[in-house]
Amino acid sequence: MNKVCLLGRLCADPAIKEINGNNKLADFTLAVDRGLSKEAKEKAKQTADFIRCKAWGPKADLIEKYFKKGDQLALSGKIQTGSYEDSDGKKVYTTDVIIEGVDFIKSQSAEENKPKQSSIFDEGDLPF
Repeated sequence: MNKVCLLGRLCADPAIKEINGNNKLADFTLAVDRGLSKEAKEKAKQTADFIRCKAWGPKADLIEKYFKKGDQLALSGKIQTGSYEDSDGKKVYTTDVIIEGVDFIKSQSAEENKPKQSSIFDEGDLPF
């Protein structure tokens, strides 16, 4: 079974391409936290993985319309590997997640525009 579930944030606005005039492709990178402990994060050089993702057709339309850099999303899909020759004739290997489902989590702009909540309690008043 080839199934992937990811939760992360968009590293940049999705790149949208029209293929054969009527089919869209959304190409983007998702930053996925490795879930390391605080101590491990301090020692690690990298605390997230950057996963290339592709969505076709209606899913590409949805991603184009509703998601931008910094937005958090959950997605499911399958891993697809491939290869091509670059301009120097060197073979380049690729690994992508082909999107099958997308869920809204929260957007960066919604967090920034969210009103700040003030507490009616002073922390010194709490019994714990």
